[in-house]
Amino acid sequence: FKTTQKSTIVNIALSAEDFYGGWIDEKHDGLSPLLPLYDDLLKGDLSVLYLAWHRADTCEEIEKPESSIELPVPPSLAKPSPALQEYMTFFNIQL
Repeated sequence: FKTTQKSTIVNIALSAEDFYGGWIDEKHDGLSPLLPLYDDLLKGDLSVLYLAWHRADTCEEIEKPESSIELPVPPSLAKPSPALQEYMTFFNIQL
């Protein structure tokens, strides 16, 4: 986290080794279920960025600034897409 007067900047550097607790077998399709999230970002849906921020904000190992900004939950997370659900499962994100 880096805080400015108007913003909080989150440096997203998550790795599966740090956050994925399950076993990956040959049937797992890797990261391909997450590919639609790139298109969502291009269309202006920032839900995946919110999820990354939320995961970092709730992670005890990450040092947070004293005055962090509380972000509103994006409306699209009321009923997350399959790609967002996969992202949440992969990185063990609970809302």
